Amino acid sequence: MFATHQCTSNPTSGISTTGKEDTDVLMLYSSRFDGIEDPDGDANRQLGVGDLRAQAWFEPFGNVTARDPHRGFRR
Repeated sequence: MFATHQCTSNPTSGISTTGKEDTDVLMLYSSRFDGIEDPDGDANRQLGVGDLRAQAWFEPFGNVTARDPHRGFRR
């Protein structure tokens, strides 16, 4: 079902995107992808990962409806 992550020098190797929508953020932990967070950068555009800057982290994904903030929480 889900692949397990094995520790390697590349933080993105061995990770399955099955059941996970957002694994692009793992590139932020690799110096190999330095600058990838900038949506206007060449590497970001080529890979099509979108805005990985901190101010965009809490924006909902485009394919889901945001949760109604007045709905409350289950206990």
